[in-house]
Amino acid sequence: MKDDAVGSLVEDRLVKALAAQVGEGEVAFTAETLEHLHGFSRDESTRFLSRVGLASRDDPRVETLLRLLSDEVPAVPEFEDPSPEPTGEWVATLICILAEQVSAAEPADLVPAAAAALDDLSRAEARLFFGEAGHLVHYGGDKPILHLIQRVARAQRHQAGLRCGDKVELISELLPDPPDFEVSWHYYVVHVGNDDTVDVQPELVMEYLIETAPASALVPATSEA
Repeated sequence: MKDDAVGSLVEDRLVKALAAQVGEGEVAFTAETLEHLHGFSRDESTRFLSRVGLASRDDPRVETLLRLLSDEVPAVPEFEDPSPEPTGEWVATLICILAEQVSAAEPADLVPAAAAALDDLSRAEARLFFGEAGHLVHYGGDKPILHLIQRVARAQRHQAGLRCGDKVELISELLPDPPDFEVSWHYYVVHVGNDDTVDVQPELVMEYLIETAPASALVPATSEA
């Protein structure tokens, strides 16, 4: 699947999750979200609203979100996006805004409909979401986004064995090739494949890049890295 197509799918999920989160909150937008939105240029606002609009066609909650956003951002009146095809450019922005909204909730968690919108991520979707969110945490130390990562991991459907969000260690002797990543670190599961491989992400103070390893080379973390 092309990167733009994956980005579009993840954007749709994040828009629907944000619509659910905002729709069930006590206030429409947090102060942090408003600061984020008000920082858009007119061109950015126009493109952002157009992207949200693409996801509103089959979801009344997204239509409500679009109306609320339109009241807050300085978009060009009667805007028409000359490039309406989604490309994934808003994934990081939507992660930031959703994280801000979740952190202000009581309790600070995804509402059920928001969790459902982010459930059952494909391998490509998981790599994009956790990779983008991990990048933001690794370089920005953003605690609300780290909290969101944990909540999205918890929302994934789990089967027996390894689960998304599990903290694991790698057994270097069981890796098929000499790894080009640090085996001594602790990792977190971000996707369990149906081919006996698992995608893992290091603790974000160390790195954020996602690696693939055989499930047989992973064990639950029991010691300090």
